[in-house]
Amino acid sequence: KSLLEKKRRSETVAETLSENADKSEKSVIDARIGDLIHEALEDYAIDKNKSNFLNMLAGREEYWKLQLQDHIFSMHTMRESIAFIYTAVNNCIRSKKLSWIFDESNKTGRSEFKISQTQSGKIQTYAIDRTLIDENGVRWIIDFKTGAPRERSTGEFIDQQKELHAPQLSRYEKLFQQLETRETKTAILFTAISKLVPL
Repeated sequence: KSLLEKKRRSETVAETLSENADKSEKSVIDARIGDLIHEALEDYAIDKNKSNFLNMLAGREEYWKLQLQDHIFSMHTMRESIAFIYTAVNNCIRSKKLSWIFDESNKTGRSEFKISQTQSGKIQTYAIDRTLIDENGVRWIIDFKTGAPRERSTGEFIDQQKELHAPQLSRYEKLFQQLETRETKTAILFTAISKLVPL
């Protein structure tokens, strides 16, 4: 091979490695952002003073920066990330359609609810983002998804996420059905678009 071909090949490999590193770094940042959205919504669900939580939400931004500073080194990316978290949380907790999910007066409501099963002699424990029994006696099992439909339409994004996560939610549903006889429903709460989608 000529030196030019070798040089081009090494440049292509370097670009691929760089792209993979960028994707890996982005997935770590996305995971941390997701954790912070989950945490804020969990805190909101148990807070008895909802209006005070709303008023204090912007005060969490410094905390979010501290949690992200080891992963984000660009001021622009940091501002975008904080704005994304704030908007997702703010829109979810202000939505009248979603308020029943976070109603602290519902004594059956649980966030990060742990449920276990034995598989091949090993205990598997799952954490369910939110579960509660509604006014009609229906058990809801809700998974929070914090990603946004960046490169596809909202409909395509929702369909893809439903297909991806339906097996896991079905597993949760079966575990609850072993514990109680009530009607059960599963759903995904897409926090970036503040939309609850039953499966």
